[in-house]
Amino acid sequence: MNSKAPRRRWLREVLILLATFVVALIVSASMTTFLPEGPARIDHVIFAVVAFPLVWALAFMLLLGAQRRRRAWIMTGAITVAALVPVIGRFVS
Repeated sequence: MNSKAPRRRWLREVLILLATFVVALIVSASMTTFLPEGPARIDHVIFAVVAFPLVWALAFMLLLGAQRRRRAWIMTGAITVAALVPVIGRFVS
């Protein structure tokens, strides 16, 4: 039995946890740019705050349980880049 296998698994899980935190943070931040404002002008912010743990949990489960890890990382990266586009567009204009 390889003694480094449990250590690698633990390290991989911690890296997945941190990466999905960043993905959830970016996706939640971009939600405020494309969700409409409500009458109180805070509805779009509240939805992003509530959705943050859901996005984080879904991304974590996707990457942790994926059979094809490379494909899951590519998909997660594509979602992150797609979420960054409205945020960058707001700062550029």
